[in-house]
Amino acid sequence: MLAADPRPRAFGELARWHYHLGVALARLRQPIDAERALVRSLGGDSLDWVRGRTYLELAALQADAGSRVNAFDAYRLAARFCGAGADTACTREALEGARKVQR
Repeated sequence: MLAADPRPRAFGELARWHYHLGVALARLRQPIDAERALVRSLGGDSLDWVRGRTYLELAALQADAGSRVNAFDAYRLAARFCGAGADTACTREALEGARKVQR
């Protein structure tokens, strides 16, 4: 339905929509579909905090799947984008996640 909506969109609206869909799917324990939606979120224009939170969710999915290297890389990207977007809670969570998977 979103694709058929003719109204103008705000900057990064599509990315934010895919981010929220990915979070919902992750909470429903559908990691494959969640990852697909989150990767789509990264494909277009978005605000730094949305990009950071998207990487944070991807990192958590990677950590749950046992892929520590990919999780660490995603946590680092999350910290970078969350910091650029002035999302201190996200930055803190990303740095903590990176420390956990690095152990």
